[in-house]
Formats: sequence, structure tokens, C-alpha cells
Amino acid sequence: MTPELLRMSRSCMKLMFWLSLGLAGTVSVGALETVEREAYLMGTLCTILGEASSREQGLAAIETGFSAIEATEALLSTWRPDTPLARLRQAQSGQAVEVPPELARLLAAAREAWEESAGGFDPAIGALVQAWDLRGPGRVPTPGEIAGALARSGMQKVVVDTSRATVTLKNEGLFFDAGGFGKGAGLARAGDALTRAGLHNWLINFGGQVLVDPDGPGRDIPVAHPRDRDRPVAILHLRGLSAATSSLGQRPGHILDPRSGQPAEDFGSVTIVGADPLRVDALATGLFVLGPDRGLARAESLPGVEALYLLDRGDHLEARATTGLQKYLVEMLVSPWTEKNKSQPVINRPALDGGSHRSPHSK
Repeated sequence: MTPELLRMSRSCMKLMFWLSLGLAGTVSVGALETVEREAYLMGTLCTILGEASSREQGLAAIETGFSAIEATEALLSTWRPDTPLARLRQAQSGQAVEVPPELARLLAAAREAWEESAGGFDPAIGALVQAWDLRGPGRVPTPGEIAGALARSGMQKVVVDTSRATVTLKNEGLFFDAGGFGKGAGLARAGDALTRAGLHNWLINFGGQVLVDPDGPGRDIPVAHPRDRDRPVAILHLRGLSAATSSLGQRPGHILDPRSGQPAEDFGSVTIVGADPLRVDALATGLFVLGPDRGLARAESLPGVEALYLLDRGDHLEARATTGLQKYLVEMLVSPWTEKNKSQPVINRPALDGGSHRSPHSK
């Protein structure tokens, strides 16, 4: 991530956090003291806040959350060659490679998200990411390079056996990119750690994806305009849930369609809400790739998942959502609001300064 992008990310995340605090009316209760810390993990900013009986106890709890994310990074990072996921790149075709049981479980969960997204999300696209040089300045590969990368990509070429903790690659040269599910995996692990450490009413913002304490009162989370990350256009109240937004934002072309090997269409953004952060992370990418029509229909069919699409119509935004999103919606600031082909009047209230932006393949 460039310094410019990091500065924008920091600004966005801080605005989102303080807005969520203000809207939720979160204050210290009784002897509880509010604590907050941030750290740079997995290539992006992670901020954790919550309440504890003392500042020292709260900060110690937050450190356990950061450590949980670091442990996930040591398992999943493909930016370094020594992690179990990165080492799978050296596997021979047809060879069942023993992996840590946790990695097998995470890859099995990622495979389920691949199936749920009809292939819109695919963690086995390292060759495509490399062909487009998404980790560098970027380039446009030739048709032949794309075809070659597609031949070495795809979860249909991967067998995950959780009972034996093995992974088998059917094609040599296939390798993974954890950009679409790694942060979700880290969020889940961090949330568990915070609860065990006794932090109350916690909130984690990890690279723009949030997770809210299931035992707290909940938090109001803003969703940003897809073209202006500092302008919220919707407010969602979440408790025990995660939310992630995918859009092309400032980096057109950085989300790839694993089926074609081409950049995904830029229509605006999609926000996914659900209980499992890894699933939310992956589906935010996958349902963005599917687009608003097919993606919304797909989301409606998935249990425990809600979706909010914001479509850029030039002079206005159009919002489309799954029927179940309404139970989380506090306020919608765009028009028209479309749900099941019905329109609701716009809520005429001034926009607040703040928002969240999520680009799962921008790591």
C-alpha cells in the first residue's frame, strides 16, 4: 500500500470509528474505562476499542486481539514465503500436503464462500494477481498471459481434506491469494481473543471491515458513498456481526473476476453483513464480482447474509438490498431506495462526515 493510500485509509477508518461512537452514544459505564489502540497488521490499519475495568486491563486485552491477527498472518500471508499457505505453492500436482488443521479449516471455509458466490470469489487466483501485478504498480497482461494464469487458477483444482488436514493441488503452478479472506479470518480470531480477555463492548475495524461485540449493545456503522469515502450514505446498527464493503474506489481494476481473468465491472459498491467475518470478507468480493443483479439474487438465497448494493447512476445513487437488511438499517440517505422493486422516500437529513470503504483485493 502506498503512503498516499495508507493516509486515506487511516483518515477513513478514524472517521468511521468516531462516527460510530457518536451515533451509538457509547460512553464509559460505571467503573469501565474506554480504551483504544491501533496497529498496522496484514498490510493495513487495525483499530480496536472497547471498555475495561482499568486502562491497563483494557490495553492488555487489545494486545491479545492484535496477537491473534498476527498469528493468522503467520498462517495465511502470501507476502512472505515461510507461511504454511505460501509453501503450498511448491506442492507437486496430485500431492496431498499436510497443513496445520487451522489452515485446512480456513481453506475449507474459503471454498464454501467460493461455492456460495458462484465463483465470484476465488482464493486460488495467485497466478491472476501476479499476471496483473496487483501487488505492484499494475500492468495489463496479454490474452495469452491471462489464459495461462486461468489455467493455473481456480478452487475447482484444489482438494481440501479437513479430517486429514491435507491440501491437494491438481495443477502445478497454482497458488493462493489471501487478500479476499485473510482479514476476515483475522477478525474472527481477534474477536474471540477480546472476549476471552474480558474486553467489553468492543469494536474492531480491520482495513475497513468491522466486527462488533456480540455481548455489547451494538454499534451504528456508516456505509460510505462508493465515490466519496468520507460521505456516509447509510447507517447500519450491528451487534455480534461483521460488515465489509467492496468497491473499486480509488483503484479501478484491482478486483478481478476469477472466471474471466478480467477486472470486475465498476458499478458502485456492495456491503455484506453476516456473523462470520471470513464469509463476509469473501462474499463482499464475490458478490461485487457478480454485479448487482445476479449478486443480489444470490445474496437473497444465502442464509445469514444480507447485502446492500449502491449503484452509481451518475447524478444519483440507487440503493438495492436484500429483504432482511431492513432490520439493521438505521438510516438511508440516498434515493431511490429499491427493495423488491419497491421504492421508499429518501430520508431528508444532512449527511454526516464519515464512512467506511472496503476493497478486499487491494491488499
